Amino acid sequence: QGYWNNTFTSAQVLRALNLYYQLREKQTPAFRATVSVNNQEMLSALFQGRTLEVRNEQIPFALAYPSGETAPVTFAKQGSGTLYYTLAQHYTPALYATPVDAGFSVTRQIYTLDGKPATQILTGERYKITLVIKTAVARNFVAAQDFIPAGFSLVNTSLATESATQAELLAKDNTSFTHSEQYVDRIYGFADELPAGEHTFSYLVTAIAPGTYVYPAAWASQMYAPGVMGRTATTALTIQ
Repeated sequence: QGYWNNTFTSAQVLRALNLYYQLREKQTPAFRATVSVNNQEMLSALFQGRTLEVRNEQIPFALAYPSGETAPVTFAKQGSGTLYYTLAQHYTPALYATPVDAGFSVTRQIYTLDGKPATQILTGERYKITLVIKTAVARNFVAAQDFIPAGFSLVNTSLATESATQAELLAKDNTSFTHSEQYVDRIYGFADELPAGEHTFSYLVTAIAPGTYVYPAAWASQMYAPGVMGRTATTALTIQ
């Protein structure tokens, strides 16, 4: 569960870890480590003595997957001591073709400021974006996240120069999501508790430039259990 029940158990665990260290790390490190991808050496480093030094190497996909299928990776060590390593792969899909419901159902709708579904998006106009998030059971510490296509600009209704009436449009929708954060390309809404049922999170945007843009997927997930999540599909947005 990520913790020990009492100080006695903690002491026993620490003693066991110390014994493991003495046996596992009995030899003082003195070795050279190499990493090869597709039989081509990508990293070579010399480790002498006990140290927390870490060597990193980032390999682009085009080099790791020249054939587009597999990337055999080999870790090798010459000398005494124990080599520890971590291999991770990071990527961002170009698009999400289908929506996902893994605990949350998420849909997104664009409205005009008078509450009607927007049939076309016009440059210079403001719109309300609403995420509808459904959950079959109560959830705690939920985050909603929506990415903004390049033709939109977020409206910060907390500024004194913005319309109080437009801010009220959001207050009615965001009763479950009590805190939000805005960035250049995305917005977050946070809820400590979401009872079972349907909830909404809304925000305002201004259409600033005509064109056709990729509209990234909107997400909802539990912050401390990210596997409980849902998202929309990637779509396209046309601003006239």
